[in-house]
Amino acid sequence: MERNMVAMEKDMVAMDMMITNMEKDTVAMEKGMAVMVKDMVGMDMMIMEKVMAAMVKDMVGMDMMIMEKVTVDMEKDMADMGMMTMAMEKDTVDMGMMTMVDMEKDMADMGMMTMEKVMVDMEKDMVEMGMMTIVDMEKDTVDMDMMITVMVKVMVAMEKDMVAMDMMIMVMVKAMET
Repeated sequence: MERNMVAMEKDMVAMDMMITNMEKDTVAMEKGMAVMVKDMVGMDMMIMEKVMAAMVKDMVGMDMMIMEKVTVDMEKDMADMGMMTMAMEKDTVDMGMMTMVDMEKDMADMGMMTMEKVMVDMEKDMVEMGMMTIVDMEKDTVDMDMMITVMVKVMVAMEKDMVAMDMMIMVMVKAMET
C-alpha cells in the first residue's frame, strides 16, 4: 500500500510539474498570441492602407473611365437627340408639324391667305384704308423726288449763303482788327 502511495505521490508531483509546464506553455502561448494580434493589427493597417490606395487609384481610374464614357455617351446623345438628323425632320412631319406644302394648305384652311391672295387682299385693304394703290404710290414717289430736288436746291442755296456769311464775318473781323 505504502509503495503504491509513494508511487501515486510521485505521479502527482510529476503531474503538478506537467501542469506547471503547461501553465508556462500557456503563458508563452498567450505572449505569442499577443505578438500575433499585434502583427495582425499591423498587417491590417498595412492592408487597409494598401486597399485604400488601390481603391483611390481605382476610383480615379474609374472616374477617368466614367468621364471618358460620359463624354462618349454625351457625344452619342448629342448626335442622337440634339443635332437634327433627317429622322427628326420626319418626326416633325409625323408629329403634325407641317411641311411647306402642308403649311400653305393649313394657312389657307385657317383663313390666312396664300401669297397670291395676300397680295390681292393687301392692295384691296390699302385702297379701302385710304392708302394708295401702287399707281398712287408711284405718283407720290415722283412728287417726293421733286420735293427732294427742290430741297437739295434750297440746301445748295443755303450753303452758298453760309459761305457768303462766313466771308462777311471774316471781313467784319478784319475790319474790327484794324
